[in-house]
Amino acid sequence: VDGTAVLAVGAPRGKAYTAPDWERAAAAAPAYRQGDYASAAATLQAALDEHPESVGVLYNLACCEALIGQRDDALVHLRRALRAAPDLAAHARADSDLDSIRDDPRFAAAIA
Repeated sequence: VDGTAVLAVGAPRGKAYTAPDWERAAAAAPAYRQGDYASAAATLQAALDEHPESVGVLYNLACCEALIGQRDDALVHLRRALRAAPDLAAHARADSDLDSIRDDPRFAAAIA
């Protein structure tokens, strides 16, 4: 039919497409940009419930939780993200979103 477009998404033949980590975390970006970190955290938590090993969701959730004062949750999620992707530690060391938990010994242990 004229005007019809086809979109092909990268999934192996016979398997359902699964969104990459960045896409799962992207749903929280509008709330984050508006400074509504609690709403962003809620969106990320819902994504984490569906994809518990999503590094991008874990890391961004940790950032939002740190910004709203949920230190313990932020540290737990940050530690999980860094265990799965140790290269993120360099980013975490400089990420101002994590300033509120930087003084916690668990932060130093997570980024070591």
